[in-house]
Amino acid sequence: MQEITLGEMLENSRIEKGISKLQLCDGICSVMALGRYEKDERIPDKFVIDCLLERLDKNPEKLEFIDSDDEFSLRLYRDEIESAIEKGIFSKAEELLENYKNEIKTASHLHHQYIAMKSGEILAKQKQYQQALTHLEKALTYTNRASILKSGIENMLLSYTEIEILYQIASIHYFLSNDEISNMLFLSLENFLNGLSEYNEKKIYFFPNVLYYRGVIEKEHFNYGAAYDYLCKAEQILRNEYRFDGLLNIMKSRIDVEKQIKSPSLDTENEESMVLALEMAAMCNEEGLLTQEGVKLWENTANQQL
Repeated sequence: MQEITLGEMLENSRIEKGISKLQLCDGICSVMALGRYEKDERIPDKFVIDCLLERLDKNPEKLEFIDSDDEFSLRLYRDEIESAIEKGIFSKAEELLENYKNEIKTASHLHHQYIAMKSGEILAKQKQYQQALTHLEKALTYTNRASILKSGIENMLLSYTEIEILYQIASIHYFLSNDEISNMLFLSLENFLNGLSEYNEKKIYFFPNVLYYRGVIEKEHFNYGAAYDYLCKAEQILRNEYRFDGLLNIMKSRIDVEKQIKSPSLDTENEESMVLALEMAAMCNEEGLLTQEGVKLWENTANQQL
């Protein structure tokens, strides 16, 4: 198999998809810079190349790159930030974001987009939704994607980060009961992700979550048939990928819908046992031991069965 350079991969993929240089690099780098990358006259920043490849529906993680010391340091910071947010240690996450900001030594605004996105995520997890929206909407401006909030995603190229920002904005509008905006964004995301390959990382990660919200919205409007289809599809994708993140909420909503439509296929006892198992798994610490909340759930369940 003939090896190709990074520049050749960029150019070949772009031409194959019928994408102009301006469309691809919009908000990421200049057309001149992209031309140099494609001709292998210049080595792009790792964060820039990741964004370009993701817009071309390529997975950068499947390619081997050697990070510079600065890039490696920033990636470590990102891992720590993600970990702090996941554990709910928001003060630590904010401190790490400030350190990250001070470590930036390039002019790339992709780092500022990341900071704005994570700042918004931290605020959203603390239910400070309006402030979160301000940060997330600003994050879109760094790569010229703010117009999506009014006109939708059609014919737009999006990186993983850009999809994540849009997903968070759609979710917040749902929590704020801004139905028209949340429905428009989730529908746009559904159509965009549905057009990607089944093996595309963006589709694998975001599609089940988007389908879940589409299902919940249909359920709230008493469209139980559509809700059931969305939730079953979301659940099946997660099961096929052996993923459990989000599966608990999807199953709970799907069981609620089945009860409403009185589905003959519903095995209530078995389904509720599965839900309980997922709830217990979600209440384990890093060592796999039940947290205090998990122990309490276990005891309550045992008492009910006596």
